[in-house]
Formats: sequence, C-alpha cells, structure tokens
Amino acid sequence: MTAMLSMLNAFFESHGEEFRILPITCLEKLENDAHDITHGEYASKFTKAVARFMYDLKLPDPGFDIASIIVAASPSPIVRIFFRHHGRRIPVTMPPTYMEMLSRYKEIEKGLNEKLNPTGHHVIAADRLMQKILAVRSGLSQYGRNNVSYVVGLGSFVRLTSFYSDIPCEETGWYDLTQMPSCKSCTLCLDNCPSKAIKADRYLIDASICLTAANEHQGDFPGWVDPSMHNCIVGCMKCQEVCPHNKKALDNIVEPVEFTEEETQYILDGKPLDGAPEEFLDKVKLLGIEVYYNVIPRNLRALMNAMGACF
Repeated sequence: MTAMLSMLNAFFESHGEEFRILPITCLEKLENDAHDITHGEYASKFTKAVARFMYDLKLPDPGFDIASIIVAASPSPIVRIFFRHHGRRIPVTMPPTYMEMLSRYKEIEKGLNEKLNPTGHHVIAADRLMQKILAVRSGLSQYGRNNVSYVVGLGSFVRLTSFYSDIPCEETGWYDLTQMPSCKSCTLCLDNCPSKAIKADRYLIDASICLTAANEHQGDFPGWVDPSMHNCIVGCMKCQEVCPHNKKALDNIVEPVEFTEEETQYILDGKPLDGAPEEFLDKVKLLGIEVYYNVIPRNLRALMNAMGACF
C-alpha cells in the first residue's frame, strides 16, 4: 500500500494536483449524503434533478475487484473567449472547470493506468459520483460559504475527478460537511452574489435562485434574473472572484479561442452543431461546451445585451 501511495502521489504531484484515496466501503456513507440532498431540509426541485441525472452510486463491473475510490483535484483556469461581432472583439468569461469537463477524466484515467497496470492494478473513471461531497468527506477540500469546494493552495478553481480502483485501502477519516473556518467572519461572497442565493443562516445556497442553475438549462430565464446579473457565457463567477482563497488563482487565465464574425452569428442564430463547419466544431470541442451548446446562443445574447454590444 505504501508503494502504491507513493506512486499515486508522484503522479498527481507532477501535474500540480492533489488527491485522496478512500476504501470502497465509504460508498454506503456517500449514499446517505445523496439521500440528504434529495430528502433533506433544503432539498429542492433543482437538487433533486441534479441527483437524479448526474449521480449514480451503483458499482460498475470494470473487470477487476473495486477496493477503493480515488478523488483528485486539478487546477483549472479561467477561460476568456473572444467573439467578433459587428467589427468588435468582445471578451467573454467562462468559469474554471467547464473546459476540462470531459478531457481531464480521460487524461488521468489513461495516465494512471499506464503507471498502475504493470503492478497489476487498475482504475476506471467514476464520473457520476458526488465529487464535491466526496472531496470534502475525504479531507481533500472544504466548503466555502458559497457551497463551493476549496482545496488548500488551489482555491475553488479546481476540476474534481474520481476513479474506482482495485488498490487496497485501509479505513480512513470521514470528515464533516462543514465550512472553512475563515468563512465565519467573511461575507464577501454573500454580498457579491447577484441573486442573493447565498444565505447567512443556512448551510446550502438557495439553488432555486442561483444564476448558474438558471443559465445552464434551456428555456426563458426566470423572472428573478435581472439582465445586469449576466457575467459568464455559462455559470457565474461572482462569488468566487471575490473570495480571498482565490486571490492567486485569479491570474490563471487562458484565451484558447476566438470566434469569427460568421461563427459568432452562427451561434446567435441558434444553428445546431450538426452540420456546422469543422473549424467551428473544433473550437466548441476545445472549450468543452458541447454539453451546454443548446443554451449558449441565449446566454451570449444576454451577455452582449448586458455589455451594450449592439446586434
């Protein structure tokens, strides 16, 4: 076990990442947390929908005996996307984690198996576990007042991933779902939340008025969404950008894509990815927004209106 831990530590450390490993027996405890999400005091239609469509705690049959769960945190940059429109070059922000939503899983799974297979061990992605809760329960991260997960040294700008493995693991600590001590005397995220979804008197945010919950889903924006709230192509940065724990991470910005006038208009017109020009598709895939493409036209129009960019 010590040799395996050293190998895992060397792998993740080489990528600037952090990790924890838990015995598979913790899955039963995770199921209790899932029940609280769907039946607890602050359960909502949104949290129930997330639990139903995003989480799956049933063990797969990967061809090896699952003995443990590895949860990892990878630094994730802020993404700045440029859209050419009516002769203007319009910068738009996409929060961390969206760009590597699928690719980082594949990279870690491939890299770990290359290291572990010669020793007779394996991993397989467990992408439908509750990564945020698992990270906090494992001691890898802690909650902020904004219900976002923070990793020491990395802040909240992290992509969480989890993997089933046959690496044996002894019983480990199972930490409480509590906020960082520094949150007790800080209200910056609460004060900067545009919809006031973050509450001082409760542990979970009010997901029913969270801007991210609104702009990740199709349909007209709810009536409580003021046009001035829009700040990202998808998601929201307001609570994280003011957090002292993210001060260093705010400088980690990448600018991987610029959409041409024609491509920007293609998006604004709501044209589908099927049949789109190959170069345009490559940009969408690089950003990792295929999953959210159905809301991108609406969100981009709202952002441009908020910025005063004329159509």
